[in-house]
Amino acid sequence: QQVLDELPFTAMVFESTGVPCMVNRYGAMLLGIEKPEEFNYLRLFKAGTDTHLLQEDLPVATVVRTRQPAIVYDIEMIQPNGKRTAVLIWAKPVSFNDDGSVDQVIMLGLGGSQHSLLKALEKARLEAKSAETAKNQFLSNISHEFQTPLTATLGFLQLVQQDSSLPPDQARNVDLAIGGARKLQSLIRDVLEVTLIESSELKIEHDAFDVAELVEEVGQEFKPAADAKGLSFHWYRDAELGNIDSDPEKMRQILSCLVDNAIKF
Repeated sequence: QQVLDELPFTAMVFESTGVPCMVNRYGAMLLGIEKPEEFNYLRLFKAGTDTHLLQEDLPVATVVRTRQPAIVYDIEMIQPNGKRTAVLIWAKPVSFNDDGSVDQVIMLGLGGSQHSLLKALEKARLEAKSAETAKNQFLSNISHEFQTPLTATLGFLQLVQQDSSLPPDQARNVDLAIGGARKLQSLIRDVLEVTLIESSELKIEHDAFDVAELVEEVGQEFKPAADAKGLSFHWYRDAELGNIDSDPEKMRQILSCLVDNAIKF
């Protein structure tokens, strides 16, 4: 109670049933009450209307149901002097029962300049979120646009690589070109995955795949790069490893990053 009384705005604590059990000094003065049970929902209206705000319209009920913070902007309150004031109400759980359900909820009411400031901040947050979404969409589109011609280029290089009549120096150049194309393909995939991570859309697949075969593929992919730097590059393929259940692409990325960094540094 002492902590709440120091706050320069309304603060109330509600039971999960919606019954108020605590109000701070500022809130009691603003609401014209002495005890929390004197709180009257009939003094709250939906902004710009004469429609009373019901108990279930407050974020307390939402917090109890979702166990997450909630906020409501479009509320007006009648003060003891009869003046209607715009109020922003924010709530979050402050205690839980043993079964994980919400026991009590704290609700903060901000009015006047506080309300305007928070509303402006929320508008800025939404605009920033919209810009972030647009950026992620742009990166996703660009990644897909690059993937199509790059896949065709890589396929053509792999066909040329199969030509046994190529002189050794040209075959080596083709190997380097394939390695570069795969590296670019990996970078594009990384950009796409960053956008998926930021938008919480990244999915982890679960497939059975041959680990030894994956090690062999990664080794063959990076051998030209190691040879180009004069490094001795060897890998051991243990056929007894068999299959594991994981995400083969993510596992390939991890191995590729480790080998790539080892060759670079």
